[in-house]
Amino acid sequence: MEDPTANHNQDSLRELIRLITFSQGEFSLILAVGNYGVLRRQIIEQLQQQSPIPITELVLEQSVKTLYTTIVQELGLQ
Repeated sequence: MEDPTANHNQDSLRELIRLITFSQGEFSLILAVGNYGVLRRQIIEQLQQQSPIPITELVLEQSVKTLYTTIVQELGLQ
């Protein structure tokens, strides 16, 4: 018997990889939210393995108010 949640997660992963692939050469901010830590870690690992380009993971705290400033600070951009 197939697990509908696992199937949905795999479909979402394929869609995310497709979005990343189509955005190559252009700036693209893609946010992904996961409620379960273990599942989130598994999806991130699969994404990093299957993506045609390097993936940078940035974990945002709930207290973050300004996305741009946080990205610049975390990634060391100017």
